[in-house]
Amino acid sequence: MKSDDAHLKPLESLEIIQRDFLTSIHLTNTHQGSSLLAAHICDSKTLSISERIDIYRNNTQQTRVRTLKDIYPIICEVLGHQYFNQQSVYFSQQYPARHWNLNQYGEEFPEFLVKQLTLELREQLPYLKDLGQLEWLLHQSYYCLETNNKFPTENFQKLSTEEQTDCRLLASPSLALISTPWPIYQLWLHWQSGQLPNQVEATDHTEYLCIYKDQLHPTIERIDAHLYQLLKLCSNHTLTELSEIPEISKAMPKVAQCISKEWITDFKVGVI
Repeated sequence: MKSDDAHLKPLESLEIIQRDFLTSIHLTNTHQGSSLLAAHICDSKTLSISERIDIYRNNTQQTRVRTLKDIYPIICEVLGHQYFNQQSVYFSQQYPARHWNLNQYGEEFPEFLVKQLTLELREQLPYLKDLGQLEWLLHQSYYCLETNNKFPTENFQKLSTEEQTDCRLLASPSLALISTPWPIYQLWLHWQSGQLPNQVEATDHTEYLCIYKDQLHPTIERIDAHLYQLLKLCSNHTLTELSEIPEISKAMPKVAQCISKEWITDFKVGVI
């Protein structure tokens, strides 16, 4: 018996149907999507298979666009909402989500945007990729799940002196680092105050930034080159090895500060 509503054909594998359904949504060619699902879905008198696919495809696409806008609000402000939305739609067509969690979606977007910009816009916005990396890392820091925020000081103190020097310090999973010639930290501060600068000039020095959680909220702090190198390399080198690297040894007195800020949250003895 048939009704006006579409029905799945009997004896179909649910896994195959789900696979073909997702594939049809990601296809920009509606005819191909219709052909794919025609093997599973009976005819309907109300909507064609193509029309039904379009409903899901549009909803999926709009969800991705909103996700990108949530992750990259500063870039959206810099480029303008209309242009940002246009590029977001195009990006979502080229890069469909591969993970059920959309918080993992959009890492490639800044690089994609740079390639889409005209030569004139690239010259006007040379900092865009670094700004996008900053926003992505802030987003990842926020959603990072941490099982331990406090450095196990008592356990560390129980180690012998030799074991301590053989330790590798582990940075917090929510911590990230950026080095850039552009003042993206100032851009971030301006955006928080509600007004972006009209022009951004390259700095005469490299800017080193630490992204971390402060009371569960991701934030940014400028750090010097020595501390940047310490945090970047600490998990791959023992304390003894770090102290023997000249540019890092200068930052060793700041280890206690890093622990108090919860930038360093654990340690391992010997090879990880």
